Amino acid sequence: QPPGGAGAAPAPAPVAAAPAPVLVLAAAGGSAAPAPGPAASSAEPPRAEATPEGAELLAEVFRRTQKACLKLWAPKQVSGGAYTRVKGFGEAKKRRSWGPESTFVMRRIFEWRDAMARREDESPSYVLTSELLLAVAERLPAEERDLLLISNPLPAFLEANGRAAAAELLQEVRAARAAWLAASGAESGGGSSPRGR
Repeated sequence: QPPGGAGAAPAPAPVAAAPAPVLVLAAAGGSAAPAPGPAASSAEPPRAEATPEGAELLAEVFRRTQKACLKLWAPKQVSGGAYTRVKGFGEAKKRRSWGPESTFVMRRIFEWRDAMARREDESPSYVLTSELLLAVAERLPAEERDLLLISNPLPAFLEANGRAAAAELLQEVRAARAAWLAASGAESGGGSSPRGR
């Protein structure tokens, strides 16, 4: 005996929803026509017809989309002085621990960050935030342990793949410092110049 008693009626079967009207644009005439579908039944509601104005608007959307797809995107080139517009650079230059060497190294790291972002198709701030960029230029880490004293844990991009990008960053810092010392020694007649304002 069913739980509802002998006189309980069976639950009604769910009623399938009627398909929503679908419009397609005719290839030749430019007017909208209903999309092909299953054979119509007497219970099927009538399908909506697009107005000529609506069909023309839809055709214009198609034309503009096709035109946009034909455009070739090219990344914006970074100018030589773009590093000076890094957020926080003006304040960093005022600190006693910041000298000409830090500015020189920062420019090299800025260019490395841009090249890395283009290579990996990531945003520059994901590769290296401006805050960390300035901290690295100020404190000039030589080894991974020095870098971890600045940021621990490291950002996701530097941490990935066994910290491969972190190793590249440190290599760039060392190369920039060597270039700075070589340039400073040449200008001073062979002696290295101390870090100064």
